[in-house]
Amino acid sequence: MIGLRKFQERRSVQPQPEDLAAIEAFAASRSARIVSVARHDDPWYYWLRGKLLISNMARFYIVMIQSSSGEGFEVHVAFDPWRHAKGMQVLLERPAR
Repeated sequence: MIGLRKFQERRSVQPQPEDLAAIEAFAASRSARIVSVARHDDPWYYWLRGKLLISNMARFYIVMIQSSSGEGFEVHVAFDPWRHAKGMQVLLERPAR
């Protein structure tokens, strides 16, 4: 367990370019603009909410987007390299606080 934790700590803090491209495509499909993208490295947050099919190697992001009408949304997404269906997975979407 200690070795796994050290490996997770060594992962890049910066979003990977393919992750950013998928997030930008998601925002564009909703006619929204990206306000911020923040890394979120707590898989327990999603596992405890029923998203049990996410590995601990997944990359999690909290994306703040703003629609063309001015409404803000907080979208939690994941990119899981061990998942059979590659690509972005939307875990949670709610109005911005």
